[in-house]
Amino acid sequence: MRNNFLGRVGRWLVWAALGVCLTGIAAGFLGRYSANLDVLANARAHLTGIAAFAALALWLDYRPVVVLALGAFLTLAAHGLLAQQNEGPLTGSAMAGRWTVLSLNTWHAHADPAALTDALIEANADVLVLTEFGPNKISELHQLEKFYPYRADCAALWDCSIAVLSRHPFTSSGATPEGDGPARVWLTFGKGEDAFTVLGVHVLEPLRSSTVHAREMSSLAGIALGISGKVLVAGDFNATPWTSGFARFEEVSGLRHMGRYLPSFPSGRKGLPQLAIDHMFASQGVRFEEVWLGPDVGSDHRPVLANIVLPQQALSALR
Repeated sequence: MRNNFLGRVGRWLVWAALGVCLTGIAAGFLGRYSANLDVLANARAHLTGIAAFAALALWLDYRPVVVLALGAFLTLAAHGLLAQQNEGPLTGSAMAGRWTVLSLNTWHAHADPAALTDALIEANADVLVLTEFGPNKISELHQLEKFYPYRADCAALWDCSIAVLSRHPFTSSGATPEGDGPARVWLTFGKGEDAFTVLGVHVLEPLRSSTVHAREMSSLAGIALGISGKVLVAGDFNATPWTSGFARFEEVSGLRHMGRYLPSFPSGRKGLPQLAIDHMFASQGVRFEEVWLGPDVGSDHRPVLANIVLPQQALSALR
């Protein structure tokens, strides 16, 4: 009798989990009509995995709660394994016509900024795009400038906290805190149609305000579209590829995604990476040759690195 009761309760729990997952998946597909619903789309891959195991548990009709729990574990493990399989060194391959760009949310609460600085120096990338690099990291910024002598930043402002550093001289730069679009900092190499601009961004978390997040994604697309020459946008978008905001940004901006969806958050003490929310997008003609995750550097995000191949016109403008 007791076993029958527990069995019915277990099946009810699995049915409830299946219903919640399917509702979340369906609601996420309506994200194009509602910024609040689009937040659910960030978890589409996780919800799909758990829903599949819930259906399997009901079909097997044997210890359904155990099967569901195993499925949830395997779903989380699969994302963590994907991050591990795409992990590489913190350095790129220096070759003519190829730049290495490193993008990292450095985390305001980083426990050892000095160790983080050492890791970034060791990376020896051509360009660093660092978000959550705020007033508490000003001394680290001065350490980095010895190795990356060219930079633009808004590190002195908590509501901006971005630094873009380069080993190459640039022709113009700028920084804008949150307001008309997300917080952003940019460096432009060369001039006119042959210029190459690296734009570092940090879009507001949708859980803080889904409406502001959607507005910033939309505004950022227009900003990127209006930049002359070739553009690379990198940073913390706080959006997975499953969201409508992500799709609209790619469509409106005309930029191409780096081509790999890499779980970069959370990392380190925060757990195994699960969500692909750190991205790079680039203009046609800027080719992503390699894209990978860097190792844990003490942040709650993993670094995203890319070797990019610049078009010949941009290379000529840099000389």
